[in-house]
Formats: sequence, structure tokens, C-alpha cells
Amino acid sequence: MSAGTPDEGEGGSGGSPPDPLDRLWIHPAELGPRTRSTRPASRGGGREWAIAFVAGAVGALVTVTTLAAFGAFDHHDSSLAESTREQRADNAELVARVVAQAGPSVVGVALTSASGTRRSSGVAIGGGRVLTSSDAVDGSGTITVTTVDGRSATGQLAGTDPATDLALVRVDQLPLPAARFGSADSLQVGRQVIAVGVGLDQHWVSTGVISSLDGLVQVRPGRMLAEMVQTDNSISPEAGGGALVDQSGTVVGILVPVRGVSGGLATPANVAADVADQITSTGKAEHGWLGVVGEDHDDHPTGVLVTGTETGSPAARAGLAAGMVITDVDGRPVDSMAELMAAVRPRRPGDTVDLTYAQGNRMGSVDVTLGAWTDASPATNAPTSNPTEPVSVG
Repeated sequence: MSAGTPDEGEGGSGGSPPDPLDRLWIHPAELGPRTRSTRPASRGGGREWAIAFVAGAVGALVTVTTLAAFGAFDHHDSSLAESTREQRADNAELVARVVAQAGPSVVGVALTSASGTRRSSGVAIGGGRVLTSSDAVDGSGTITVTTVDGRSATGQLAGTDPATDLALVRVDQLPLPAARFGSADSLQVGRQVIAVGVGLDQHWVSTGVISSLDGLVQVRPGRMLAEMVQTDNSISPEAGGGALVDQSGTVVGILVPVRGVSGGLATPANVAADVADQITSTGKAEHGWLGVVGEDHDDHPTGVLVTGTETGSPAARAGLAAGMVITDVDGRPVDSMAELMAAVRPRRPGDTVDLTYAQGNRMGSVDVTLGAWTDASPATNAPTSNPTEPVSVG
């Protein structure tokens, strides 16, 4: 066999030899030197990128829209809505439970006279006694106490206390469960409360929270209510005298019907209990009277500016005079007229209080023996809530 002749015995078929690059793997050195391409760059490269970007964005938008249409993103919203529904259901259950606990002690009170019938609410406190609003039974007529299950009986007025807008009615022939009363410690700003009254032979209910304590409110010219609990509940006139209760069903206040005042008002339960005990014992309730005419003092870090004293009042006899700033009552700081009234009015006539005051650059103190507050004692033109005009302190 001559050189260059294909070895047909090896299975060759003859013809030209195979291309040396026709292999599965080629070493880079066999490809020769690499040269830079001289082909000019495409002028449309930037536009192509912009078109690609817009197309991608449109595609993403279409994808997101399609997924949203099929509810792919509804899980979070549905979970939030479900949580809200559960919270509302829990709150409704709480309110229903509270009304079931406190409701049997809340009754309707009606005063019927020749001029018609005035309806309000009341709270049974045991011993055949019902607390209600003094305005509800103000005047002559027949008092009728009614339960939501249709029972009723005639009541007798035991006494009233305009200073706290409370009245006590006796209704011995109508057995009623006594409400559970809370202490002053149960009152906290921000706490949820439920107003329960009686209207149209059924319970009237409103939910809210306590917005402030020790409120000073003018219910009409010459009539101030101190120590008021203020809430954001809406209060029906017929609910006046009803119960303000907390989440445990404990009564924390007796509702006060005051027209023209936003939100709800209530006399604290501890004050109401004290007034009821006084009326039960003596037929009346007494409160301490100081006789200071003053106003909130914005230029002083704390205290009440005395602008005058009522003639013959304990304050006048003790030497308090215009220009003094009362800063403390028995060591308790007072920052406003509302706080001064809240510190004085719960005391009894004959009690002595120690007043600390500032006058110019000096401090002083004086003991004052309180007199008896009457409905005619305070003469004031102060507006509702935070008074800026001089107010007489009962």
C-alpha cells in the first residue's frame, strides 16, 4: 500500500480528508489570533432598549392586573377585613354582656303632671331606692318607675341635690336588683364606657370612652356642675339619670342630661353614692362652700387667680382677696377652677381646708372653715367646660 492511499480495510470510503476543525473540542490556540470586529454599531440600540423596557413594563402591568383580578393579592385585605369583623363582633358581644349585667338595675322614671309627662332613666341602688336626675323630677306630679319587662310602681321623692344633678326616689313596692357601684379609681381617661338608659320601654345603649375627669360644666346660668365625667357617648334626653358602666358592668357614673353639650356627662359613682347616703339619712345632701370668685390663671404654672370673694363667705372671712393665686388645697395642687371646685365641694360644712396661695413674690397659707353650699350660692356667667370668666367656687 502506497503512502497517501486510504486504508480501505479500516472502513474508509475514499475521498478528501476530514476538516481538522470538525471535532467536539477545539483548543483555543488552534483558532488563531482574535481580531476586533469592524462592523459598525447599530444606531438603533438605544431605541431598542427603550422599546424593550416599555414592553416589559406593560407586560408586568398586565400580569399584576390579571393576578389582582383573580384575587392573588386579596389575602391581606381579606385578613384585615376579617380581623375588623371579629373585633366588631367581640365588641358587640361585650356590650351585650354588660347590658345584661347592668340592665336590670336601670329603669324608666316618668313625672306626670298637668302639663304632660317628662321621661328619664334611673338606677336602682338597693333598699327600694332609685337614683335619677334632679331635673327629671323637678316639679309637682306623680313619679312612676318602670322596668323594661313591663312592671311599674309609683315612687316617692326622698330628696334632691342640684349641686350634683341627683335625686333619690323611693319605690319600695317594686323589687329591683341593686347596681354594683365602682370607686373613683375605676375612672380613667380613655377607658371604654357604655351608657345605659331606658327609652320606649327598652334599654337605650351608647358606647364611648372617657375623655376627661373633674369637668366643670354650666348647665344653665347660675348653675355649675363640678367633678363631671365627660365622655364621647351620645346621650339621649331620656337616658338622663341612667347608668354609665365600664366593661365589667360596674356603674362608674350617673348620666346627666345637658342640652347643648357635645358628648356625654355623668356624676361620678362615688359622689352619687355619697349623695344617696346623705339623702337617705337626712333628706338632703350638703357640700362645702368656699365663696371664692376666680378664674384659671394662664400666666402662672399652677393655680387659680382670685378675682374676688362673695360677701360674708368663708373665703372673705379668712382674708382671701383679689390678686392671690391659690395653688394647693390641703397639699393637693390645683391647676384650674374645675380642680378647685372638685377639691372643695365634696367636703362638709364646718370642715377646715388649708389653702396655699401666692401673692406677688411671696407664698402664704390660710385655714378656711367651709360653709354650706346651696343652689343659690354660685353666681357665675362662666361658659361650659373650661371657664375663662370668673367663677364662684362652691
